[in-house]
Amino acid sequence: MLVQTSFSPTNLDSGPFSTGAASWSYGTYTENYIGGFNGGHHNGDYSHSNKHAESSCYPRRGNRDGNRIFFYHKHQPYFEFTNFSRHTVSYEGKIYPTSEHLFQAFKFIDHNPHLAEHIRTCSDLPRVALIEAHRLHEKQRSDWREVNVEKMELTLYLKFTQHRQLREKLVSTGNAELVENSDTDSFWGIGPDGRGRNELGKALGRLRAYLRGGA
Repeated sequence: MLVQTSFSPTNLDSGPFSTGAASWSYGTYTENYIGGFNGGHHNGDYSHSNKHAESSCYPRRGNRDGNRIFFYHKHQPYFEFTNFSRHTVSYEGKIYPTSEHLFQAFKFIDHNPHLAEHIRTCSDLPRVALIEAHRLHEKQRSDWREVNVEKMELTLYLKFTQHRQLREKLVSTGNAELVENSDTDSFWGIGPDGRGRNELGKALGRLRAYLRGGA
């Protein structure tokens, strides 16, 4: 069972990260590593798609359907909400070509920093960073399943606070439900049947609430 998490930085001016990104508290969840290379992060458990009766089945329509905003595809609005958008992210004095690079590097930073550096520098293309992290997944941190929502939230926080236009665009979505319209990823997106967990969309919603001072 997924325990809902919340954005709860304790102090934006200090914390364990040199960016002052603060410390975070989260619930627990389960996830299985499955690599996929059609875009996005694809580290979710596709088997979850039929296990969560509370998930709504989303129609695959345009980018906006009532109070829902769908994002995923490169040439459609809101692609910036994915980790594949070309926005650099700074973390602990280093520049990552995209937020996907940083998210994948988090699998190795603490115990295999040379592998994290390889992920950061292997290519400017987020897809390559994803493939490399998948290739090296046996060397990733052993507790990745327990921390990857936390690392995603930190990644998103850094990306959207370091690019003002992204922050403004996220906040401008109001109270719309944000939905990663992936047809392959049932953990971060809604998956092939539209019933996936949409964890990326939920994380963006929590970040939006925090940025608006509502968290």
